[in-house]
Amino acid sequence: YEKLSGMTGTAMTEEKEFVDEISEKNDILSVPNEPFEGDSFEETDVPCVGFGMGIERILMLMEAKGIEIEDRTLPDLYIASIGENAHKKAFELCYGLRLAGVKCEIDHMQRGVKPQFKYADKIRALNVITIGDSEIESSSATLKNMVSGEQTPCKLAVEDIAKLLI
Repeated sequence: YEKLSGMTGTAMTEEKEFVDEISEKNDILSVPNEPFEGDSFEETDVPCVGFGMGIERILMLMEAKGIEIEDRTLPDLYIASIGENAHKKAFELCYGLRLAGVKCEIDHMQRGVKPQFKYADKIRALNVITIGDSEIESSSATLKNMVSGEQTPCKLAVEDIAKLLI
């Protein structure tokens, strides 16, 4: 155990005791010592690649120890775009806003407006701006607060949008 965990002394002993205790209560941390019940690969070399982290076990140990995982922070803004030019402008704005410290998301799958709003709702974006050709021509759009429903006109400039959100 010491070799696997890299821990020594009291910390290692406490951790090992904790893992043993959890293992006795649940069979989740133990690996069965049963042979593979299926076709045998003994006579044939089978090339393969494997990877395992045991993330479920780590999460269960964290839960058992009372360690909470912080909620992710919600995006400040989702920029919905209609059309290719609007998508380019949305990408440009999103990049600039992220540099300014605004948590911003855009659509990368070129979905329609309705699916974009559903996604903005799913990720619980706090605000949404919709950009189309008319917004690009006028260099202005409307920032909608998704919690209060309040709508605020704004210029399509990183500095102006950032001022409203920060």
